[in-house]
Amino acid sequence: MLRWLGRNLSIFVGLAAVGGLLVLRASDPQFLAHLRLLAFDSYQRIQPRAHEDAPVVIVDIDDASLEKLGQWPLPRTILAALVDRLMRLQAATIGIDVLLAEPDRTSPAEILRAWGASLRAAPDLAAFHRTLDAVPDPDRVLAAVIGRPDAKVVTGFALGVDVMPRVPVVKAEFATAGDALQRFAWRFAGAVASLTAFESAAKGNGALNVIIDYDTILRRVPLVLSLDRGGGSTGPTLYPSLVAEALRVAQGARTLIVRSSGARGEASLGESTGMVSIKIGRYEIPVTARGEIWVHYARPRADRYVPAWQVLDGGVPPARIAGKVVLIGTSAIGVRDIRATPLRPDMPGVEVHAQALEQVLTGAFLTRPDWIYGLEVLVLALSGLVVVVLLRLAGPRLGAVVVIGAIAASAGASWYCFSVQRLLLDPVYPALLPIVLYLCMSTLSTARR
Repeated sequence: MLRWLGRNLSIFVGLAAVGGLLVLRASDPQFLAHLRLLAFDSYQRIQPRAHEDAPVVIVDIDDASLEKLGQWPLPRTILAALVDRLMRLQAATIGIDVLLAEPDRTSPAEILRAWGASLRAAPDLAAFHRTLDAVPDPDRVLAAVIGRPDAKVVTGFALGVDVMPRVPVVKAEFATAGDALQRFAWRFAGAVASLTAFESAAKGNGALNVIIDYDTILRRVPLVLSLDRGGGSTGPTLYPSLVAEALRVAQGARTLIVRSSGARGEASLGESTGMVSIKIGRYEIPVTARGEIWVHYARPRADRYVPAWQVLDGGVPPARIAGKVVLIGTSAIGVRDIRATPLRPDMPGVEVHAQALEQVLTGAFLTRPDWIYGLEVLVLALSGLVVVVLLRLAGPRLGAVVVIGAIAASAGASWYCFSVQRLLLDPVYPALLPIVLYLCMSTLSTARR
């Protein structure tokens, strides 16, 4: 018995190493999870999403627009004229990717507040007030345009950690199937909402939040989030993102149908793995457990953008806007709404939302579904057993060939899943496995000589 154990000790060591790696995979330490993300980033750089015509346009308040129209933030009268012009060009919906949380600084009330001490010394204060009262309030002008019956405008808000006295308005309805979704969605304690006049007038209201990984790279965009509303509320409230609301309003839909693991019978052993898909109108969107979509970035294209000043100047052909989902945002350098992505370190935040919408409208999804972890563990265990047997039979020299072949096979399988199936399959642990097994088994073999 002892002889048999001695002859096969390397197998037991190899099996123990496989078990250790399975435990490591379950804990998934940050540095290995980061390597997995970097691998997925490299895939995107090698094979970005192919361009397909999608009805999405960015109306860009760029540096040239600020130079022509005024400093940031633009007066609300100009923003109202921009929205009005886009409506006349028959945009399918208009998403304002700008937080409108403060009153316009050019409004009469704000001017009186800012100039208060100087105005008290004015020689004819009453005449000045009469003149100021005749000036339309810019915020009311914009709210009136947003609230027109034919307008399909989506305003935005930002969720955060600080509790605010007013919570954003929920315009969308939610239908849920499966586990309680609030505990899976990204959860926030506070919010900064757009002015009540804008939220009330708009057809939709969505969160501007994006999810930035600890290495500052933006890889996922949430479609739903949750907010602890407080004030006696029974629990967190679900909110749609700007992307989800723009898609909903463009179709005239009312409800987001959110399916989670329990709805598909995937929690048969008591496991709850999170969200699976979100249906908005006719589009069913695969999402992560937390309700995000993985953004498969396409290369930058100038034709995604239309400068805001050209829209106001009348220089944009109607066909460029008609029937499109239009996002109003900014690429201006001083505004600093710039995000790092796998393809470039300086992508305007509004383009991230636009690219997410392009994916939904063209069906070019990049997925890492709820069952992928179970598949990866199974592959890791089975491949571990195969490599242990091969290394035992091959010996140290041929074992190196086995290791190289196993690494190549894992990398090739992961790349095939990405390039053909648009599936994110982890290449890190399957590549680490043969290296660890070779080191353990060859070290034991050398020590016994």
